Amino acid sequence: MRAFAQRHSLPRFLSARLLEEFEPQTADALAAALRESAPICLRANTLRTTRETLRAKLVERRVLARPGLYADTAVRIDGFVNVFEWPEFEAGEFELQDEASQLAAALVAPPRRSLVVDACAGAGGKTLALSAFMHNKGRILALDTSERRLTELRRRAARAGAFNVIPLLAPAEGAQPVAELAAALGKADRVLVDAPCSGVGVLRRKPDLLRRLDVRALDRLPKEQLAIARDARRYLAPGGRLIYATCTLLRAENEAIVEQLVADGMQLVPAREILGGELADRVCTSDGRYLKLLPHVHGTDGFFAACLREPRPTT
Repeated sequence: MRAFAQRHSLPRFLSARLLEEFEPQTADALAAALRESAPICLRANTLRTTRETLRAKLVERRVLARPGLYADTAVRIDGFVNVFEWPEFEAGEFELQDEASQLAAALVAPPRRSLVVDACAGAGGKTLALSAFMHNKGRILALDTSERRLTELRRRAARAGAFNVIPLLAPAEGAQPVAELAAALGKADRVLVDAPCSGVGVLRRKPDLLRRLDVRALDRLPKEQLAIARDARRYLAPGGRLIYATCTLLRAENEAIVEQLVADGMQLVPAREILGGELADRVCTSDGRYLKLLPHVHGTDGFFAACLREPRPTT
């Protein structure tokens, strides 16, 4: 384990977790991938353009742009470029978003005129993807504990033309939700919980995470994640779906949380049923239960997502 940690410049406690959860060869390949440069991937904003139109514009300017490998809206960019200087960015035609994150939004599969709660919206990457999936119909209540992040989300939504997004400050623990949120309790068709996590899957994109990560954080996070998911569940209508997602690769933050939600009475909906067999064969676990992407296998960020259904009352 010591040699593994030194070889991959990882702390011992994280090296130990990876070696516990993956076969040695797999752990070695995964850790090596986490030290590589992160790829540049765009999500074509279908509220403004199509992937084909966006890619054609970029190719015309001699940008090495190719279709993504998995997501219908993904465009991969070869080379090192500042995409934020492009006129297409100012026009809201794309967002910088890894394919793994785009697939997590696809797993939400929101009906066009539905009510969606994005319980951990942050600055809104997945929120904006959901808006495009919904063709600007219905409503997305985008919650976050940071007003600064919500301000950024408002700016991004305006640029993207995502007018069905309603940013709201998440209520403090134990506090009563504001009227608009209170009215959504038990009514949402979809709830996305993109839970705060250790971020192991995005270390190549955010290496500074290692400075804030320790054993205590790895032990604390699953309790917080489960509490967030259980709280967000209150918004689900009977038959509605909760999508639990993280950008980590550790079982305690992923499968173990889902298993506890199932023990609470939720019903697992296999990711294969939502994404379809052909895509699921490439991006899901072998049993089709979960969306799971690994940097050394898929060339994306490391990502996990699962879908759970709120049972309908029995008569």
